[in-house]
Amino acid sequence: MSAKIWLIDDDPINHLICSSMISKAGLDAEVKSFDSAIEALACLQQSDNQPDQILLDLNMPGMDGWEFLTHYQRLKIQGRLAPVTILSSSINPEDIERARQHPAVNSYLVKPLQIEALKALPYLNSQVKSEINYSCAA
Repeated sequence: MSAKIWLIDDDPINHLICSSMISKAGLDAEVKSFDSAIEALACLQQSDNQPDQILLDLNMPGMDGWEFLTHYQRLKIQGRLAPVTILSSSINPEDIERARQHPAVNSYLVKPLQIEALKALPYLNSQVKSEINYSCAA
């Protein structure tokens, strides 16, 4: 069964990079990309098709990653929350510490996404295919 990864990032280039890295990592995963945290939150509230892992940018217009996490925590009443990995260009120690303290966040990665870091994520690590078989043409 494929892992469901939701990527929440306002940068379409990062969507392409992440999808490519997930494929190259040999993960059996379905990636759903959102341009805004507001859009992803609305989908979470309406959908039975919940993610297994969320990759979340912090700096986005409209609703930033921190605000998304506040709303996301409120959804816990409705059931299980997928682990969140912050994927940000920020190397600010305050952001990293804040993420470390947040109960929904399981890791903090600095962009661009690297295959080794992706494979090390706790949930996704169990989803790596034993045989990597992919082509360069996605």
